Amino acid sequence: MRPTALTCLLLSSMALPAATISWHVSVDSGGIAGTTPGYIDVQFNQANSTTTLAATASVTDFSSTGFTFDEAGNLYLGGVTGSFASGLLVLDNTGGGSNVFDQAVTAFGSGFGFDVTFAGEALSTTALDGSGFFVSLLGPGFEPLVFTDGVVAALAINGDTSVTSTPTALSVISRLSEVPEPYSGPLLAAGSALLFLWKRQLWRRLRKPRLSKRRELSARDLQT
Repeated sequence: MRPTALTCLLLSSMALPAATISWHVSVDSGGIAGTTPGYIDVQFNQANSTTTLAATASVTDFSSTGFTFDEAGNLYLGGVTGSFASGLLVLDNTGGGSNVFDQAVTAFGSGFGFDVTFAGEALSTTALDGSGFFVSLLGPGFEPLVFTDGVVAALAINGDTSVTSTPTALSVISRLSEVPEPYSGPLLAAGSALLFLWKRQLWRRLRKPRLSKRRELSARDLQT
């Protein structure tokens, strides 16, 4: 294999999509426990920029303590599918604008938590992104139940394969282990193997003339 072809293969393997980034979010809602109807508001929105790239936020493993939910009252806006109850909630900001899931709450409990995994083009580039993931506690008229804006946790994709977490006094946000793309390992291994074979072949080609010259010198020495 030519070095140029091998180089292309290695570069293509290194250009694979970035690993997904996962976080666990825990929210303390004890201060409003027992509050009558409202919403757990979850949003994943693009920044107001033409450089914003596509990304998805997948919410899994949702759990809560003391909450009563009204699944029929859930509200959706934009690229949102699934729900907390279904075990998978996906917010896709490819279409731009606002992507909102409002989990209808009959009565708030003392706390809840979930995992959120970010994936997509925005994690594979150094371009500035700025997509934001927000969790808020809102009343029946979408008024904030905590703080001035209701936001209890936020995460932002930076567009440089990193995510910035912004917890509040009512939340804890912790990084989970990174999950590599399933096909990147085999390609990198294949690239390493090809590089080894190419080096071995090159070594043999360079070594042969030296051996031949060494034999000629030995024969000449014997004749003298």
